[in-house]
Amino acid sequence: MKLIKTLLSFLLLPLILLFILVGALNFFSAPEGNGLFGYKGYIVTSGSMEPTFSPGDYLIVKQEDFSDLAEEDVITFTEDGTIVTHRIKAMTESGAETQGDANGAADAAVVTARTYVGTLQAIIPAFGQVILFMQKPFVFPVLVFLMGVYVIFIYYKSDDEEEPVESEH
Repeated sequence: MKLIKTLLSFLLLPLILLFILVGALNFFSAPEGNGLFGYKGYIVTSGSMEPTFSPGDYLIVKQEDFSDLAEEDVITFTEDGTIVTHRIKAMTESGAETQGDANGAADAAVVTARTYVGTLQAIIPAFGQVILFMQKPFVFPVLVFLMGVYVIFIYYKSDDEEEPVESEH
């Protein structure tokens, strides 16, 4: 039983910490905000950047100076109230011209410092699908219940597990 508790601790604790970190990252990911230590997280909802990343992938972007951007950087920006992540095709005096890797034409609007959100730092394949699944009304309470059972199982020491104390007589 002790082996099972140890294994569960080593397997589940990092997973729980990962979800807490991602939850915090998502909480601070409003386009106009500063993010969590400059980082923001977004779930891909379209295939405009395939094969670089696909719908359901999770992207981590970091705020950087707009003046440091270069051609071929993958950036996140807002366009008509929508968060978009595309590749820079050209830097011009008016801003960054972008295009999705799977799109045949460049985006209509030019990205400016005002609409720029951040530069792609990491892609976690399919993790966005996990996050979306966990947000379903019936899943979240079950996860909270399972975490409670985990805490009780790991940290509760029952009477039959106590080691006998040897007395010296």
